[in-house]
Amino acid sequence: TEPKFEDGSWPAHGVAKTRNAYVHPALIAVCRELGLRFITISKGMDKNTEAYSAFDGFELCDRDTLDAALIKHGIKRLLVAGLAGEVCVEASAIAGRELGYKVELLENAVGFLGDPAPSLERMQAAGITVSSTTAV
Repeated sequence: TEPKFEDGSWPAHGVAKTRNAYVHPALIAVCRELGLRFITISKGMDKNTEAYSAFDGFELCDRDTLDAALIKHGIKRLLVAGLAGEVCVEASAIAGRELGYKVELLENAVGFLGDPAPSLERMQAAGITVSSTTAV
């Protein structure tokens, strides 16, 4: 996945134990309300290794990859949201589709750095459904 920010131009984000890395309380509340299990997958923890997709990460407690955790819990459908749309979100959505998951991108819950159209086209070409939070 492009771009590679090996020159350090990518700003620090999602740094452990900072406000930027916390999951929004409303998301946790919705998971509890729906009786869903909430796990956190960490990625990008090695500064020498590119890690755009959530499937490049692992759960810190039991060291499961995202794919292993999804399989363990019988999950076959992914609702994808986050930042940055044309980098990490796109890489995660496409990786999930390549692993055989039904992937739905919640476009109104994705932040893009630039024009979202090329990224949305790539995701749709990969078999990802584009919808919104109001549709699920």
